[in-house]
Amino acid sequence: MLSTRPNVASPAAERAPTALDEDTRARERLSSALNRLNSGRTRTGLRCRTRLAVLHMRAGDREAGEREARQAVRDATGVRSRRVASDLRMMVSDARAHGMNTLADDLTHAMGQAASVDGG
Repeated sequence: MLSTRPNVASPAAERAPTALDEDTRARERLSSALNRLNSGRTRTGLRCRTRLAVLHMRAGDREAGEREARQAVRDATGVRSRRVASDLRMMVSDARAHGMNTLADDLTHAMGQAASVDGG
């Protein structure tokens, strides 16, 4: 027997945030944080920027993802932090996962160059 009840999503399902909504909000929060951070918060800014790059890549905004990723690597020159280094490696991995292999190679090369200049 066919139901005469219309196919309507439950009110709870209508309010439940999706991963896409959460990523959008995260991108907005990270962008806002980067705009507010002063120059003395280099590591915090780098950690925000690497995550922002990954979120852009995940959303399919390759141009913004590449711009943020390249800026993160430039900003990381001279910074010695295991967390930042881990975030940069994660960002390169995500670039590869999203088919941005040339970017990943460029970032890896730039990070290697910076490490050799910094003595690491």
